[in-house]
Parts: sequence; C-alpha cells; structure tokens
Amino acid sequence: MQYNIHDSQLTNLILFAFEIGKVEAKVELGKAKPFLSQNEAHKIYGRKKVEEWIKNGLVQPIKDGDGNSKIRIDRLNIAKTALAFNRGYQTEKIKP
Repeated sequence: MQYNIHDSQLTNLILFAFEIGKVEAKVELGKAKPFLSQNEAHKIYGRKKVEEWIKNGLVQPIKDGDGNSKIRIDRLNIAKTALAFNRGYQTEKIKP
C-alpha cells in the first residue's frame, strides 16, 4: 500500500520521532529520571494542560501509596502527549 504525504507532514513526523528519541535516550542513559512528579509536569507543560490530559486519560498519574504519597507521571508518555497535542516539536529542556 502506498500513501501520499505532503513534505510538511513528513517533516513533522520526523521532528516528532526525533524529539521522542531524545527523551527516551536521556532516560535510558540516566541523564533524566523516567518519571516526573506531578508538580514538575505542571511546571514544564502547564497545570491546566496536564490536568486536562489526565482527565481525558491521555496521561496516567501513578500513586505509589495511600494518603500523601507523591504522584508520578511517566516522562516519555507525557512528552508524546505534549508533542501530539501541541504540534510543537520541542520537549522539555533536559540538561546535557
């Protein structure tokens, strides 16, 4: 099967893959934690967007215990969501 794709769409797909690859590589190399706290996610992507993504089931918060335990969010999952929704192709800044 063959698909016709416009140059700009192809560029966007390549940029999306590149940005996700950067996040994944930094996590695998230990240069970034695999999870963000919910607070960190709010600072990077904006509280309103993060809460909307959680509400719509696009991002799953992880709570390890009961009560006041910290809520974590998978870094790669939220980066993919942000890129897909924002159509922006730069993820969070992770120090080299």
